[in-house]
Amino acid sequence: KLVGRFETYLVKPELGDEYEANPLRYFRERGFLARTHHVVYRSGCEYTLNDDEVERVKQEDDLPAGFLRRLADDKERNLRIVRKLLSLDKGTPTIVYACTVAHAYFLSVILTANGRKAATISSDTSATLRRALIRDFKVGDVEFLCNYGVLTTGFDAPKTACIALCRPTTSEVLYEQIIGRGLRGERFGGTRECT
Repeated sequence: KLVGRFETYLVKPELGDEYEANPLRYFRERGFLARTHHVVYRSGCEYTLNDDEVERVKQEDDLPAGFLRRLADDKERNLRIVRKLLSLDKGTPTIVYACTVAHAYFLSVILTANGRKAATISSDTSATLRRALIRDFKVGDVEFLCNYGVLTTGFDAPKTACIALCRPTTSEVLYEQIIGRGLRGERFGGTRECT
């Protein structure tokens, strides 16, 4: 479809049968992409969308802000998130994707209060402070970099070893952007593995 739309030729690399069979495996095995460890933490809690929220999902192709705020305000859920984050080895560079901006700040404060190095970046964070926090994250002075909707594209932190997706999404594009923050392999200055 894209070839027809842009009236051009599709350029495909000639990397052999192994590439053709499974491009992701091909790039993982060669160190261009990190190997992933996908861990699903099941809390046992169930959440439902009301009728209005179901309609909004259909229109917006993602979960509505009101539903995400309810999750962000759930004390039991937050306790489970914090326990899980604190169980990570100290010094693990982790990007935390929260349900709301306030949720990102909350998680950062709780992690810091528990002796871990955490910071938050939001759309209101000045460019100077944002650069400083990202630099601190890259060099290991910040262990948890919390955000909501900011660190999805145009953000480069190749040594990210863990992505904590604390906000659900029904958007495949958003999910891929978030997960992609941790997939840079060693050949691109990243990590061998990312959780």
